[in-house]
Amino acid sequence: TDNPAPDHLPRISPDGKYLAFESLRDGFQDIFIYSFETETTSPLTSDEPLDDSPVFSHDSKLIAWNHDLNGNSQIRMKNLETGEMKILTPDDSDNWVSEFSFDDKYLMFVSRRTGNLDIFLMQLENSEIIQITDNPASDYYPVFLPDSIDKFLQAIVK
Repeated sequence: TDNPAPDHLPRISPDGKYLAFESLRDGFQDIFIYSFETETTSPLTSDEPLDDSPVFSHDSKLIAWNHDLNGNSQIRMKNLETGEMKILTPDDSDNWVSEFSFDDKYLMFVSRRTGNLDIFLMQLENSEIIQITDNPASDYYPVFLPDSIDKFLQAIVK
């Protein structure tokens, strides 16, 4: 990047074609995408007040991020091939994206929708949400282990 505004939290897409990063170059914290093929930077988001934590799917077709809205954070996702953007979580509680499953069928995230921080799993095909943790302690920074999604789902889905 070559801009006087602060640029941070760089993420390279798994296919190596893109670099996503947060920047204050428009006066608000937005997410920008740099294309290694065209050597151009374009805004993924351009609204206020705050967009952060971009995460690519493993096939590099999707990118999800946090969008602050009305003091709460919702998760948004964009298909980089079609340009379609979806709001995955409502803005009535804080929600923060964590990562895509290795098969890109699920998105793991943290939410305060239960009153404290718990871990959730969203099936992207139908937006079904499964609560993973439920205890009074704060749970955050979940990760998928390679080749674990099938065993994981068998263990939590009854």
